[in-house]
Amino acid sequence: MPIYEYRCEACESRFEEWLWQSTDPEPPCPHCRSGDVTRIMSGFATEWRPSKINWHRLGSWGQKPPKKVF
Repeated sequence: MPIYEYRCEACESRFEEWLWQSTDPEPPCPHCRSGDVTRIMSGFATEWRPSKINWHRLGSWGQKPPKKVF
């Protein structure tokens, strides 16, 4: 179930709601119970890691692993 972010036009508070579908009606504001709410765009965090890199050998992002000394 996706999380949608809303802004209340009456009290200007922001809140999030879990909705089953994006076509469900907008929920009322939990602070003032007004039905005048607007869905707003919200960001989300992702983490992408290429599969062909040995991440356990890297100290941090972008550093090369130490060279082997024989």
